[in-house]
Amino acid sequence: MADNVVANSGSGGATFRTDDDGTAHWPYTKMAWGADNTQTILQDSGGSRLPVNVSALGDSSMVATDGSAALTIGLHALGTDGTNAQILSTNTSGHVNIADGGNSITVDGTLTTVTTVSTVTNLAQLGGTAISMNTGTRDAGTQRVTIATDDVVPISDNSGSITVDAPLATPVNVQIGDGTTSAGVYTEDAAGGGGETGSFLIGRRQDSDTSPVSADGDYHGLIFDEFGSVKVSPENLISADGDGAGAGGNSNTANTLAGGTTWTGLWEDVHRFALITVMIDTDTTSKTGTLKLQFSMDGSSVDRSIDLASIDPATESPHTLCPVAQYFRVEYVADGTSPADDLTNFQLQTLYHGAKSKGLTSRVDQTIGDTTDVDNVRAVIAGKTGGGSYVNVGVTTGGGIKVDAEELAGNPVSVNTGNADTGTQRVVLASDQPVVSTDWNGTAPPIGAGTEAAALRVTVATDSTGVLTVDGSELTTIAGAVSGTEMQVDVVAPLPAGTNAIGKLAANSGVDIGDVDVLSQPARDRLTDNMGVALQTDAILSDTTSLTPQFATIDAASSGDNQLVAAGTNKIRVLALMMVAAGDVNVRFESGAGGTALSGQMNLTTNSGFTLPFNPLGWFETASATALNLELSAATSVDGMLVYVDVA
Repeated sequence: MADNVVANSGSGGATFRTDDDGTAHWPYTKMAWGADNTQTILQDSGGSRLPVNVSALGDSSMVATDGSAALTIGLHALGTDGTNAQILSTNTSGHVNIADGGNSITVDGTLTTVTTVSTVTNLAQLGGTAISMNTGTRDAGTQRVTIATDDVVPISDNSGSITVDAPLATPVNVQIGDGTTSAGVYTEDAAGGGGETGSFLIGRRQDSDTSPVSADGDYHGLIFDEFGSVKVSPENLISADGDGAGAGGNSNTANTLAGGTTWTGLWEDVHRFALITVMIDTDTTSKTGTLKLQFSMDGSSVDRSIDLASIDPATESPHTLCPVAQYFRVEYVADGTSPADDLTNFQLQTLYHGAKSKGLTSRVDQTIGDTTDVDNVRAVIAGKTGGGSYVNVGVTTGGGIKVDAEELAGNPVSVNTGNADTGTQRVVLASDQPVVSTDWNGTAPPIGAGTEAAALRVTVATDSTGVLTVDGSELTTIAGAVSGTEMQVDVVAPLPAGTNAIGKLAANSGVDIGDVDVLSQPARDRLTDNMGVALQTDAILSDTTSLTPQFATIDAASSGDNQLVAAGTNKIRVLALMMVAAGDVNVRFESGAGGTALSGQMNLTTNSGFTLPFNPLGWFETASATALNLELSAATSVDGMLVYVDVA
């Protein structure tokens, strides 16, 4: 049990000396005596002791026993009239009972121990210091009150303020008002009259989307964005950088991706987002691969994958898609196998949108490819009729749009009038049109004159019985002259004399019979029916195109790429070649520097080489408009020459 009480705990108040017996604190009190308006502190010294008048009366006067027994003193006191002395009685505990008789008791000297004080009406001093009770500002003498933790005491600030002192880290619960509608407490759906007061709800501005608390389950205050709005969910979130092995995220910055390898992102929960944007880029051009946009329902297995094959990361358009499962990740598979296929500065970024915005913007002149993002739209074409109603445009059984020319330049078109003809489109000329003028690209149409390519063509209906004329001459029906696909000819008179001949002709008769296709020949003997052929050295034919052979020297000594023939507009086809190496080196022919291999890697030793003899078909050729390149494994001199032609 702890004795003593500190007034106004925590603020340096005075200490009251008490005795704690387990039930309450019993205060220690110093006593004083004296006339009105004077005080003599009671103490064990001359002039400071409490005056007591003691008289020895009768047999009860002071009696002392021998040394083996205690000294007994009978204590007498005068009555209130000063004459009737009486022996002071004690209670069962041996204490003297004292009553003030309706007045006050003054004690001169010091009271060492006061066990119980029932009521203190007016305590003027405490520890020799005047006590301040509810007056002025707080000072060292201000009386402090401690309220039990299980007690509820109403507190009034007396039109001032109330300060609650509490140790650090100790919560103080304060109820504002009396729990009704006062002091900023209002009933739900109650009408506001204006001017009400209440508690201010405060939060913290945080522009980033990270959480200020350290762990799940921690208490979290309100967070506002830079515009003062309460953050509900992130508007946009950029996926973190990944290591390509399923850790980190679905973004990558400025790393080299080797040819033939796969970059794999991390499964991320995207159910809170409305849209996903993926962009890929690299400094290396003309290198392809497969971009895979994958979804999973459990964050483990791939349930859906949108595979965009043969894309060029350097030029590929961004892609947008809506989440179709809870988890999403990106995977990119680079084509190729050699270091020449590596992608330098390989970058990939995935952006998650909290709200769905418009789709990607495309330009009118932008080329649409197989991997370009487009919106699938089905539209119904409708038009307004002359009567003011709207009708849908119909289609034919083959899927084409039906066309019915009912008006031309705002005027009705008369169709199928006159002599009925079910298969032929008719044109009716106005009866008041005496002259029909025609226009053929600004001039009169060619009729029966000029070249065939410029002639006006006329289609005659198959069931027409009309009469056709050419240059004014009538043509009768020719249907009877045709049998199947052959034209029948009747010879009505003998051929005139001359050099003309039909039928079998004598050898070398001098008669020209025109172009002849020889469909078959008799068997030939290569010993007797041979023919000598001379090789033409100034040109070589590719189909019917004459190609002029060209010559180039081989003088390479750099490790890596060595250009042998510069790129032109066609392919470079090598017909013959010879080369010798000055040291040990591996050589390979390529289409372009670091490009497609045209041969395997050939190992040459010191002063060794090889010859490719003349081959009219060619030993190998580059891609169109691409240089011929020789790749060396070391800086060793390799020399020779080659013959080539440009092939379209």
